[in-house]
Amino acid sequence: MGLFDKLKKTAGGAKDKVDDLVEKNSDKIPDKVEKVYDKVSDAAEKVIPGEDAAGDTPAN
Repeated sequence: MGLFDKLKKTAGGAKDKVDDLVEKNSDKIPDKVEKVYDKVSDAAEKVIPGEDAAGDTPAN
């Protein structure tokens, strides 16, 4: 695994954590801010897929 792949994996894990926190606390976030975050998150997903999207999670 190359350096770039390791960085993408690390960034994807961090993105997943932030997505989880935003989802968990969505009732405390103003709707306008949440809509902007969703757009940015979707754009970032194309470049830095999260762990679930990348298929990095082991099969049960």
